[in-house]
Order: sequence, then structure tokens, then C-alpha cells
Amino acid sequence: MTDYFESDSCRIAYRAEGEGEPIIALHGFGLTQASMRGVVRKFSGGHRVITFDWRGHGKTETPPDDSAYAYALMRHDLESLMDHLGIASAHLVGHSMGGQIGLMLAISNPERVKSLTLIAGGPCRKVVDPAEEKTWLRAAERFANAPQETVIAALASSTPLVASESRDLDASSLYSAARGPALARMIRGAFLNVETNDEACKALTVPLLCIVGERDASYLGEARRLHELVSDSKLVLIPDAGHLVHLERPGEVLNTMQKFMETCEKAKKV
Repeated sequence: MTDYFESDSCRIAYRAEGEGEPIIALHGFGLTQASMRGVVRKFSGGHRVITFDWRGHGKTETPPDDSAYAYALMRHDLESLMDHLGIASAHLVGHSMGGQIGLMLAISNPERVKSLTLIAGGPCRKVVDPAEEKTWLRAAERFANAPQETVIAALASSTPLVASESRDLDASSLYSAARGPALARMIRGAFLNVETNDEACKALTVPLLCIVGERDASYLGEARRLHELVSDSKLVLIPDAGHLVHLERPGEVLNTMQKFMETCEKAKKV
């Protein structure tokens, strides 16, 4: 059942299932919390697993201003959810954009993060190249003005499914709830205003696992770069998988996560 809480006057949709050590799963750009259901199915038998929709995604409200989509505000939404549910600290699992925001929380408030798993993620990087900025702005304009079916097709084509353990998985259906105007605001308000955090990553104290598909053209290099920045981290490459690696190869990804979290929990008990 979907529940709601408020963060800075934004009504945010979430679900919590199971009991035990909390795990919060953070979806990526253009997707919804439904894309993290595999984490719920895998862990809710022994953990309290929470998923939610970021601002402008899924069943969460869409603020009207670009500035409302800053990463710092979205990090605050994550902390507000934890406060709302009385969670002092949790294991964070983030895909792509969700992983970057989880990384920001692990840097700013490490006491709230038991462990961090980044799926197809990397450090935040400021856009400084004018040509890259123009490309993002053109994408935002297309999202803002295109019919929803065009938005869905654009998102699906940008993250093609390389392989899948599930025969009925379809990229277009994953983005069926995408809202073009909201994604345009996020590009302008978040992606084009984020600051590089390489130096802060070097000081990360939270246990870190980076999982990435070997055929993820966008984030293979970024995941490797984060692994190099964080000395106490683990990098796992999943063969024949792309940006949606957790959906393409859920068995391998989820089993890797489980072993990592179990190791982290045992280490804290010693």
C-alpha cells in the first residue's frame, strides 16, 4: 500500500514492507519506485525495505519550479523520509541518480548510512563544458514539450536493455509514468546545478559497493572512477548487462548486495 509524507511542502509517495534492519532503495531518473521491487522481494523477509518516488516521479507531487529539484533538496527528502519513519540509519541502495543522492547523504551524514550500494552510479560532476550544457538544455526542451509517448520512447532508447533474465521485461513499460515537464525541471534544476564531489568521496567512511554492467556506456567509467576515489570500496562488474543492470541481471546483483550487507552487519557486531 502506498503511503505519503511531506518534505518542504512536497507530498511524497512511499512504501514500507517487512521488519528488521532498514534498507532504502532509491530509483533512477525517469523511473519509479516500482523499478526497485526486486530489492523488496529479496530482502523484506528479514529487513524493513522502503521505496519511494522522487520529486516529479511516480505518485509524488511535481513542484513547479526548477529550483525545487536541486540534489540537496532531494537528499533532504530522503532524510525527511527516514525521520518520518523513525529510522536513525539504514542501508542505502541507489540506482543511477538515486545512487548519487544516496552518496551525497553518506558524505554529509555518514552516521545515517549503514552501507551504500551504488548500481550504475558514480560521483557527482559539475557540467562545465558549454557544448554539454547545450545538449542537456536541448534534452530538457524536448522533454518539456513532447507528448508522453515520445518522452517514454526517448528514455527507453537511452537505456536499452542489453540482456534480461525476465523475458517479459520491457524498457518502455519501465518509463510509462514519466512526466516530461518534471524531467525537464530536474535537468535544469539538478543535473545542471550539481557540484563535483570527488574530493569529498575520497573521505567517505561508509562501506561502499559499486555494481555496474560491463556494457553500460554511460556509467562504467564513472563507477570505476568512484571505486578509485574511495579506497575502502568494492567494485563488481556484471557481464553482458547495461545501465538497467539490476533489472537485467537481478539474481546476480541482489545476491552480491546480500553478501555485502551481511558482511557490513557482521563487521559492526565485532
